[in-house]
Amino acid sequence: MDPFLENYWNLDQIRVWAETRDPDLVRAAALPRYGTPKKTLELAIRSTHAAIGDYLTGRDIGGELWAASGWKPKLSKFTAPPMIQKHADEHGVAAYQIYWYNDLYIQRPVDPAALVFDHAFRQAPDADQTKVAAIVCAHLGDNAGVLADARLNTLRPDLAQQVRKRFSSHEAQGPPNVFVRETFRTLDYLKTLFETGRLQAVGSRPSNPEAVVISTLNWSGLEIAVGGEHQRLSVWLRGKVGFVGHGEYEKSGSQRRRCYVNSPQSRQRLSTSVQTLSPTTRFSISYATPWRRTAASSGKMQALTSCDSGSQTLHGIGQDSWSSKSLEARSLAPRGRALAEAHEVANRGRR
Repeated sequence: MDPFLENYWNLDQIRVWAETRDPDLVRAAALPRYGTPKKTLELAIRSTHAAIGDYLTGRDIGGELWAASGWKPKLSKFTAPPMIQKHADEHGVAAYQIYWYNDLYIQRPVDPAALVFDHAFRQAPDADQTKVAAIVCAHLGDNAGVLADARLNTLRPDLAQQVRKRFSSHEAQGPPNVFVRETFRTLDYLKTLFETGRLQAVGSRPSNPEAVVISTLNWSGLEIAVGGEHQRLSVWLRGKVGFVGHGEYEKSGSQRRRCYVNSPQSRQRLSTSVQTLSPTTRFSISYATPWRRTAASSGKMQALTSCDSGSQTLHGIGQDSWSSKSLEARSLAPRGRALAEAHEVANRGRR
């Protein structure tokens, strides 16, 4: 059976799923039928690489985890490593632009008109979203053309007003503030879920192979840590982590279904938004979903992603990245009509 579809996941599987949402990593973290399982350190390295890849394509999984937990991360001022700073100086770019790190937090100047317009667009009916998409696509790079388009009069008055404000306002200027965000404490959060009963852990005692539920009361004296002969995540008595055995509870884990439910954005609704970018006013559509990546890009259009965790930052996807088969356009819900139409415009541009 596919390890990703098994009813129960071990602790390493739960951790890599939380940090990457990558089914292949969940399979890699499964206990093999024969041989030695992969060490937690090896899985953590692969998780970090996967999270950075997602961050570069616009998905901030660390930010999703911080938002879901309700915890506030510590922020420190970004200081580029000497080698990165030297390379940036030689090429005349900002150091943060070439520093690939998934906990790099960039706070850009905010245009209030853009935020209000984005909210109004999200709340608009599908028909009005489609009209706005068609208007902006017809006047790429021409704000005056958008404002003069007669189709604005067919929109709802409040949405038409926000469109006019957005395309008549000047772009926010100024350098961004760049911080390094504290890495999310996945194991602490996982233990919190077990302590509060949002996730239910099961395991077997070394002296008894029968699986038992680890109660919320038991968690007061337990901790999740790497140990044992295989250097894997296990449940240990607090302060008793060792290099022998498999912990106080062997083969600890939780139901896969509950892990889905407690993953940030696991049931996130499709969201669409129209934004304009930089002086060229490129038209962009974005949606966020845990299972599919953002769609639609050509030389004249750029795709963006953003999450509904409170961040208003939208991240662009490079045109070269669209050669990957994993970056294909899909319309997943009725609110994706505007996205589908914009993607069709992009396809015509390619042809």
